[in-house]
Amino acid sequence: MYLCLEALVLRSPIDPEPVDGFYRAVRAAEPQFLTTPRRREAWYLSTLAVHPVYQGQRLGRALVQEGLELVDKAGSASYLVGLRSVEAFYPKYGFKEVCRVNVGELKAWDGGSVMFRE
Repeated sequence: MYLCLEALVLRSPIDPEPVDGFYRAVRAAEPQFLTTPRRREAWYLSTLAVHPVYQGQRLGRALVQEGLELVDKAGSASYLVGLRSVEAFYPKYGFKEVCRVNVGELKAWDGGSVMFRE
């Protein structure tokens, strides 16, 4: 599975400034949602995207399931910060919104849902 997915991964340069702004905003909001020992030890599900040409082929589902298998084997919780367009995708895997972080540098961002799977 990994080799098949690796061949489809889009490798492109990323402008670091928006990425840095995202992580600064999330770090500033962490006291709002990393409120228990289990949450402070949770695994972060990083940015995930599927190229539009390949959408609808369950690749996103496969990537999420692969990551969550590792989380489950470790007996950990996991969390993510999602765009509004994906907020309906993650509850299928047990994620629940606990707060929003579209403040500060992310104020105009259409999303910012912090979702946990505990």
